[in-house]
Amino acid sequence: MELAAFRGRNQKGISFVHSDNDSLEHQVSLVTYRGRRVCIDVRVSQNVPSDSMILDSRLFDELECQESSTVEVTSVDESIPICNEITLSVESLAGLDNRKVVQAVSSRIEDFKEHIDGLVFGVNQTVSIPELKLRLTVHDLRPASEALRVARVSWKNVLKVSLSPSEPSTTQEELCFNLCIVSDVGASAKIADIVEGGDPSNSTTPSHEGALTRRKTALLVLRHLLTLPKTDEGSMVASIAYGEEADSFSESGLPDDTEKLPFDPESLKPLDSWLSRQFDMHSAEPSNPGSGLLEGLRSAAELSEANGLPTAVVLLSGGAFSAGRNPVSVVRDIQKDERVSVFCIALGAESDYELLEAIANVTEGQILSICHTSDVVRIGAELSKWGRCNG
Repeated sequence: MELAAFRGRNQKGISFVHSDNDSLEHQVSLVTYRGRRVCIDVRVSQNVPSDSMILDSRLFDELECQESSTVEVTSVDESIPICNEITLSVESLAGLDNRKVVQAVSSRIEDFKEHIDGLVFGVNQTVSIPELKLRLTVHDLRPASEALRVARVSWKNVLKVSLSPSEPSTTQEELCFNLCIVSDVGASAKIADIVEGGDPSNSTTPSHEGALTRRKTALLVLRHLLTLPKTDEGSMVASIAYGEEADSFSESGLPDDTEKLPFDPESLKPLDSWLSRQFDMHSAEPSNPGSGLLEGLRSAAELSEANGLPTAVVLLSGGAFSAGRNPVSVVRDIQKDERVSVFCIALGAESDYELLEAIANVTEGQILSICHTSDVVRIGAELSKWGRCNG
């Protein structure tokens, strides 16, 4: 929904909406304004004007919006933990050496309390401290939610704050590109070989007790990617699922009614529901990655042709190849658009890295592996880097 944003006070992380929006009560929501995004805790109040939101002043400033600016508000369907460890990068707003600034403020961590206490913080989120002439950027939160990588900051529960000097490239940047997500929904998606959390000492062998399936991890990646920042309102997202054959996203369910959606959080719900159904429908089928990549590259070329933006094809697969043509040959035969690159996301410790790397190399793309759920955030970082170079 769209609401008019107004700057409140330091409200301990709470933002308020009119009681007509009671569906948001006690919910965490994602607020978007011109590519900048923050998570908020919401409460309702009859004192708030209809179709309006009173944002915590720190979040209002982070969004860089004006009084009564229209913001997009989307409910977050994810449990948000309270973090006990925060890693922050420090950037001087006075042009000082960031390394020396870190040394100077390390003994003044308590001064950060009023600026971050009560907020729902996310990885790569920034907050400014004018009186210290600093900007802080969140590099890590532990624990954090799986998909959005966010957590509540309750200062009394924070046991450790780590600081590092910031580089100019670590501040949040806005991106312009399309996204085409190609997912293996065949029988191999039921393999459970992704460890929950980020502790590399955990076993990464298949069927590790408590490990997540590739199916569930693919959905986590989808949810993460749909929250990446971007600037161009014309940016689009398409989705392809394949088992023995490929299907393109369509809310109508008609085979020839392929749809592209805006690249923003509003598209998450229909894409998430559609992909979940695809996993259910094709769970006993072999994997034909060639068919998925064929449709994915065609859709990607159409997206780039329509709006002139580069398109990242994100292949979510463990590299299973049990039907159809060799996917490397398929990509080599069809790939003609220099604005399209394939990112192969190797789901699970037992992925066929050689095959996935060969697919990525045809389009000068990349291969990234997910052995732990904490690896998901790396995908966004690499796509962001690619978007800055190609957007």
